[in-house]
Amino acid sequence: MRFDPSDLDAEKAYRLITGIVVPRPIAWVTSLSGGGTVNLAPFSAFTFVSPKPPMLAISVGRKAGIYKDTAHNILNNEEYVVHIADSSLMIAVHKSSTEHPPDVSKLATDCCHR
Repeated sequence: MRFDPSDLDAEKAYRLITGIVVPRPIAWVTSLSGGGTVNLAPFSAFTFVSPKPPMLAISVGRKAGIYKDTAHNILNNEEYVVHIADSSLMIAVHKSSTEHPPDVSKLATDCCHR
């Protein structure tokens, strides 16, 4: 198959790429808002960058051209934590993709409890 990338919108390109890279690890990223709310979000656009210095990369998308909460938190605080969830947390990782307002911590919802 051949695809012209200019014919694909961001969502179609994402679905194509994530369908090609299998199995794909999911990064579970926590960051802290300016008000102290812990944000938790799963990222499939995640990879190894460098062994020295040890670096990982996540790609935080935009929604309707606006940064997501994770991006705002990282830009404001310049820190975040990447967690690697094992298969026992698969349902919680999936549930954590549900969107909530920035002042609601997913950790306080039922998404992350087994």
